Amino acid sequence: SSYLKGLKVDPNHPILHLNLAKSYDRMGEFLKAQAEYEAALRSKPGWIEAIESYSDLLIRKNKTKVACEIVKKALNLNPEDAAMHTKLGDVYSCQDNFDDAEVEYNSALHVSPEYKPAMSGLARTYESTGKMDDALEIVERMEVLSPEDSSVKRQHAHILLSADKIEKAGEKIQELYSRDPDDVHTLNLLGQYYICIGDEKKAMGCFKKIKAARPEYTNFYREAGKRHSQKGEYKKAEEFFQKYIDQNPEDVSGYKSMASNYEAQGMLTQALASYKTIENFDSANVASRKGLERVNEQIIKERDSRPETKTSLDAEFFGADDDISIGERVR
Repeated sequence: SSYLKGLKVDPNHPILHLNLAKSYDRMGEFLKAQAEYEAALRSKPGWIEAIESYSDLLIRKNKTKVACEIVKKALNLNPEDAAMHTKLGDVYSCQDNFDDAEVEYNSALHVSPEYKPAMSGLARTYESTGKMDDALEIVERMEVLSPEDSSVKRQHAHILLSADKIEKAGEKIQELYSRDPDDVHTLNLLGQYYICIGDEKKAMGCFKKIKAARPEYTNFYREAGKRHSQKGEYKKAEEFFQKYIDQNPEDVSGYKSMASNYEAQGMLTQALASYKTIENFDSANVASRKGLERVNEQIIKERDSRPETKTSLDAEFFGADDDISIGERVR
């Protein structure tokens, strides 16, 4: 209400438009937030803070193509802006376009070699593409630069779990847990650690504590599913992924995880359906396009390689009479 009153006095004030956009964003009113972000950028083109917040909203709403266009326009105005290169990397990462994401994060680090958001994004990209040694090298450097930063330690522990360095991950998580045993992000990691070592009861104990503390925090369902899938426990993973999707029906990351899980089991029809769901939400998503191509090729390959089954009907065809003429008409 206060921001709206201010805009009656000064209709083009960019800060008022941005604050109003953020308010609408928090209230879940996407169209009103979108209109206010655009008004802020009309009043102040290339405004980094507005572009970052607006692109984050667009990413959450699976409008990554629009987000990409907005950030690229900002980069055209200032091609040496590390924050905008990082944000473009984030957009590409959400599209699973990891090659281009890596380029943008490195561009940001070329401008600002110790820019933590770019380092973090690059480490996530390497983790997502299985380049665990590269990912660990970056987070280790980040931890040297920011030894007391819990978010860096959490990312380090996450990558260690993905790299199957479970003991080292446990040490890192224990350090975090000692600092704050009620932090939901740390409890999430601790639950993942217990999944990796096969202690399902303790893992569920961690997740139970998260649900009691912050019922709206649901990331642990997706992350737990990934750890079960990492161990080859696909049915258990599917349960967690489905729970995440049920509570976040518009978040494509859940469908990506489910699609990969189905594909790993050879459940191609189900994988195909999940990839199509991703495409329906975000047509710019690379994972859905490549997944659809890959699964369709596999379905065709399996169909073509399937041996033809002989039946009794085939035998009847073999012994059939080739003389099928009617002959002389019967009077």
